[in-house]
Amino acid sequence: MRHFTPLIMASLLPILGCTMPGDLAEGVDLVEGRLVQTLIDEDCGDFVMRDHDGNVLYRKDVKSDDIAILEISDLPDGGRLAWFRVHAREFKFSYHPHYGMVTCGEIHPGELYDSTYTHPSRILMNHGGNPKLYEPVLAEIRRRQEEVNRRFYEKLRKSRTLDATFPIRVKWNGIAGEIRGTIREVRVGSEGTMVIELPRSMESTCTGTYSYTGHNVGTWNVTCPDNLTASGTFKSGAGAHGKGIDNAGRKVTYTIDVKN
Repeated sequence: MRHFTPLIMASLLPILGCTMPGDLAEGVDLVEGRLVQTLIDEDCGDFVMRDHDGNVLYRKDVKSDDIAILEISDLPDGGRLAWFRVHAREFKFSYHPHYGMVTCGEIHPGELYDSTYTHPSRILMNHGGNPKLYEPVLAEIRRRQEEVNRRFYEKLRKSRTLDATFPIRVKWNGIAGEIRGTIREVRVGSEGTMVIELPRSMESTCTGTYSYTGHNVGTWNVTCPDNLTASGTFKSGAGAHGKGIDNAGRKVTYTIDVKN
């Protein structure tokens, strides 16, 4: 089979609809597209590339010439949302000219847009943006989120008891790449206990507790043989995913599989 030469590949890219680093996709306004590239360069800092388990692969400083703008659209609050690509991975960036605020983030499958802005932009402030105008808006967003969390917590507190056993996969740095076992959960409302049975070859049983602190999120801690302990946070849904560190500072992650 013949290999494409770089020249032939370059001529095919427009036909295939690819957007190269530094480019603006068809339909993106030239002036706004260049502004967004400059804002990302100024306000997003270095980009962290992670694998599917959340482990950092590498960090890289990103400049305007690295950023391909794919699309820019309106947000309900008057801001603008840009989708862009850096090194074959897609990200989102939003900015609000009136508030002078921006936010950056990686796109995850099925993720909904988070309407909050995280920090002010010097460029937008120099063009008249005022972050103080955003303070009451952010306070209202936080108030609504706290109310959602309160209602969920109250509903969870009144829910029926759970007593079930599920498969669990654990990655514990310095101990094992992946450990497969079972976890038995006993929960009343938002508080629960757990017993984790690991393979016989490890001769290990860990016990612990967990607690929901909001909608589908919470904290956990476990105690294992040889005075080994670990704690962290989790997010539940179709199963659960957790991460934390042990008492030696090593990273611990786990996945609980729940079959429908």
